[in-house]
Amino acid sequence: MSTNSESVNNSAMATLMGWGTVSNNDRVWEAIRVNVTNPGGVFAAFNAIMDSKSAEAFPGEVWLSAIRCGNAADGDVLTHVITVGYESMAEMQAWNHQIRKTQAWADFGSALQGNMRTVNRELVQFLSVFDHQMSLENSAITFQSITLSVNSPFNQYLLEKPNRHLDLSPGH
Repeated sequence: MSTNSESVNNSAMATLMGWGTVSNNDRVWEAIRVNVTNPGGVFAAFNAIMDSKSAEAFPGEVWLSAIRCGNAADGDVLTHVITVGYESMAEMQAWNHQIRKTQAWADFGSALQGNMRTVNRELVQFLSVFDHQMSLENSAITFQSITLSVNSPFNQYLLEKPNRHLDLSPGH
């Protein structure tokens, strides 16, 4: 892979809490990297919004994970990652349009103030999944994230053949 990519970031996380419906069909993920100063306040804020009437129709899943190693980032030190999964960009956009108009969202934002700050965020869309018979619906408590900067021929290959498994063994 070194001829096609460059490692940019590598971190290991331990999942602390999840909300919503876990689904292997979620292919669009927002990763919000944060520095948490009051974990109890952050848990309470997430529990309040996810238990609210406004969030009853939430179509995705949310995970709060603690960074165990690899916590340096542009702008600050990470302590946690909030990952939010959706089946599609359209689903994500429709939900964000709906929830951000509610009092529950305003209360959520107020509850997070002073308890955490956003360091950076990224939007991830899976092009190909190498699951090794693993399932989010059945397990997955610890995640490892490897971010690669991929040159265009490799990226083009994945875009053209999104379900093709690659041989990433040495020499290939």
